[in-house]
Amino acid sequence: MNIYQKISKVMEEVSYLKKDTTVGSGSYAFKAVSDEKVFRTVRASLITNGLIIIPIEQVHQHTDTLSANKDGVPKMSRFSTVDTKYRIFNIEDGEYIDAVSSGTGEDSSDKGVGKAQTYSYKYLLLRIFTIPVGDKPDEFDTPAMTPGKKVIVVPQVQNSPTPEQTEGKPDLTTKQLNQAIARIEKGEFALVEVLEQNFTVTPGQKEHMEQSINYAKRQLAERELVNA
Repeated sequence: MNIYQKISKVMEEVSYLKKDTTVGSGSYAFKAVSDEKVFRTVRASLITNGLIIIPIEQVHQHTDTLSANKDGVPKMSRFSTVDTKYRIFNIEDGEYIDAVSSGTGEDSSDKGVGKAQTYSYKYLLLRIFTIPVGDKPDEFDTPAMTPGKKVIVVPQVQNSPTPEQTEGKPDLTTKQLNQAIARIEKGEFALVEVLEQNFTVTPGQKEHMEQSINYAKRQLAERELVNA
């Protein structure tokens, strides 16, 4: 089996991941699928299908921001970004393909790069294997597999959008998504709902916008602390 057929097999086996964690708190909270769940589920399928993913190149950049806590004590926060190239190997014949992914991470000490690397790898797996995530009931969720144990995934169609729901809605393009992200990061959070009403937004695009909302809210909170 060649590498493309194996990637297709992983896509069949990991058909959906249910959001299982809450990031942030209060008005800044949003639901997401955890890193551990993505890694554990996809790892099992990679082992079963004889695929290995290795990072081979990485560019790291960071930006430092000075803020203050509620007592006025200065606090330095580092926002790290990594752009990483990964190599996906077929262990049967050594065939490989390269894929790229980016990640961001914010921390007040030395963990920003690690967070960014985790984010980058998590979204590589979600994108390369086109794994949808959401809030469907548990029966839709793909279980983590034990190597050597075959899991049969039955396609679920009950909650798929009907033609009437998507008819006339154009797909949200990458350019439009990037323009929306720029506006969201300036505080236009309601734009997400507007886009969903007028465009076909993929789960990945929506999660990207949700991550941008969370980042923008953190930045806003930090500015309010500085100006308090």
